[in-house]
Amino acid sequence: MKINIYKSIYNFQETNTNFLENLESLNDDNYELLNDKELVSDSNELKLISKVYIRKKDKKLLDWQLLIKNVYLDTEEDDNLFSESGHHFDAILFLKEDTTLQNNVYIIPFGQAYHDINNLIDYDFGIDFAERAIKNEDIVNKNVNFFQQNRLKEIVNYRRNSVDYVRPS
Repeated sequence: MKINIYKSIYNFQETNTNFLENLESLNDDNYELLNDKELVSDSNELKLISKVYIRKKDKKLLDWQLLIKNVYLDTEEDDNLFSESGHHFDAILFLKEDTTLQNNVYIIPFGQAYHDINNLIDYDFGIDFAERAIKNEDIVNKNVNFFQQNRLKEIVNYRRNSVDYVRPS
């Protein structure tokens, strides 16, 4: 299983509060606190405080699936190809080391939940971690791209026989 781990820009309480306030502002009250638990390693050296939020969504057909189903599928057996029964689940796991020294909160989204944590995460965490974990002589190229909501939009028109400029006669 592949997971993505993010670091929160807030402490544990603020992370949970901001997450819930963001859901409230989006009128998305589908996340429920499944459990909050203290996790302890076998050697008792590491203690983590965790909270898991889960969202259950009814399975819906995508537009392209509806198109194929309505246009190309004729039999009952074909209808079962794109079944609408069942559910999708999204989950978000918040983790914090249970010490007074560390205030770092880590977030692990599952399913499509990564959309719901954008306002909580430190975008530089991954590259900062890689810089510390990888030797400098092993780094060939570093690149960070951000796609923000404010994008530069430009339309360029070119017409070959335009009369916008003076032509010799």
